Amino acid sequence: MTISEYTQIFALPFVSISALLAIRTFNRNKKQELENHLYKIRLDALSNIAFELDNFFIILSRGIIQLQIISTNSIQSDVSNKLEELSSNVDEQIFKCHSMIVKYSVYFTEESTQNLLNFTNNLLGETENDGDSLQTILEWANKYYDSQLILSNKSIDALREELHLEKIHSTLYKRLK
Repeated sequence: MTISEYTQIFALPFVSISALLAIRTFNRNKKQELENHLYKIRLDALSNIAFELDNFFIILSRGIIQLQIISTNSIQSDVSNKLEELSSNVDEQIFKCHSMIVKYSVYFTEESTQNLLNFTNNLLGETENDGDSLQTILEWANKYYDSQLILSNKSIDALREELHLEKIHSTLYKRLK
């Protein structure tokens, strides 16, 4: 055997090991890239859900302001039509929130998704206001707003905790420091 044959024989294991390491590195990087992409999708899902919930509270707040205006200077026959329109606007946003949660539920744990769905189902609670004064309805709406805001914040905080956003923020802060 010549020297070049020995070189080829000894080079074969090194080439094989190098090829295996390259394949393993490629697979690991591919897996990391997929995980990063999935995490980005989850962040986008969280921001979209938070956006819709924020829109709900904006619409609810506007509804409460309109309710105050209605209660101070409206004709009795016009009140029920305006109340119906207000409740329709709020219900529409509740359905948007619910749809957004269902759409992005695949990206979160079952527990987090169920918390959000319970929150939106709670939003759809039935109220009886036959014979109630506008002032009573207004007081109820303010209490409703406050209690739902607390529940919403808890749900969003649970999603933030699931994504470990505080840990990421602290590590980014340390890197920039």
